[in-house]
Amino acid sequence: MTRRRKLTFFVLLLMISFLGSALSLELIVRMTFPQPTGPVMFSYDPAIGVIPKPSQSALRTLSEDPPYRASNDSEGLRVSWSANSDSSEKNRRRVLFLGDSYVYGSGVSDEATFASVFAKITGYRAINAGVPGTGNDFALKFLKVRARAYRPDTVVIGFFPNDYADNMGGRFFEHRPDGTLSDVDVAASFAFYRNKQKLGEYRLYNWFCENSHAFNLARKLAAWLKVSGGLGDVRAFLKNRPDMTLFERGFSNATNIEQAEQLFRIIRDEVRAIGAQLLVLYIPTPVEVLNFRQTKQASRDELALVETLRKLDIELISTTAPLAESGIDQAQLYLNEGHWNVEAHQIAGALLASRLTSN
Repeated sequence: MTRRRKLTFFVLLLMISFLGSALSLELIVRMTFPQPTGPVMFSYDPAIGVIPKPSQSALRTLSEDPPYRASNDSEGLRVSWSANSDSSEKNRRRVLFLGDSYVYGSGVSDEATFASVFAKITGYRAINAGVPGTGNDFALKFLKVRARAYRPDTVVIGFFPNDYADNMGGRFFEHRPDGTLSDVDVAASFAFYRNKQKLGEYRLYNWFCENSHAFNLARKLAAWLKVSGGLGDVRAFLKNRPDMTLFERGFSNATNIEQAEQLFRIIRDEVRAIGAQLLVLYIPTPVEVLNFRQTKQASRDELALVETLRKLDIELISTTAPLAESGIDQAQLYLNEGHWNVEAHQIAGALLASRLTSN
């Protein structure tokens, strides 16, 4: 065998070994730690940091849960059900929804989000500006920068208990001792998303995002270590399941309750300034729903928010009791990875519709 043939054989052997190892790793991850799949989800926005990727309609999966279609319009808003009405658009009541992945509707298709359910029942226009991974500080940033353009009659802010922790991130505002906030440079806060913006434009990168569980596990690991600096419950992290120890322990403490009050005071004033009504929707963890079924008592996190909003004269609508008393099995309310299932969205959408049409 000539030297060239030996070299060719060696290179081919290396390639076959690499491909075999890659396929084996992919198979192992799919069988043991299946990951969410789908094209790049976020885009960097210089005004508000990060938004769902505009003009995207993608089939996504959340680990072991059924695939769902998530569509965003040209402004990065989640597409919601829209009434086929002969009435002028300007005469339709507009409701702006702000919050995290529960508001966005991660895990369910466009027509099944509670914003869509609400719009279908009422005929109102639902403007779903939910962004996964954000807290109430993002809601305030959106209100300051974008909300007036949508002329909302009502603003609904979804509150999930981990917002207590998310609000402490300082990605949008710095909390001052005198109760005011100062703006933070979002270009610095979201440098991670800004720097990887170009990656999302490459077809090969998106192909791996859509098809490789091992690739997505590596992406998630890199992003989580970069953003949070730790993993928490490693097994829950690998399996893309909620960290139940965090849910059982709760998120609120004296410091983040004070910061939540600071944020909601300014949120209230911003909403009043644009002439809209403000409602806060409490979104419980699976643990809170289960405990309420057993004890009929709200959690420490929920009671803390109740007291905060009472002092600020902000109306709170809690979904804890309606979910717990629905008679629907827990597994039918929450997906395996922790977000609301279709049934929970239906309950929340109907609850909001009942409240807003009763005025």
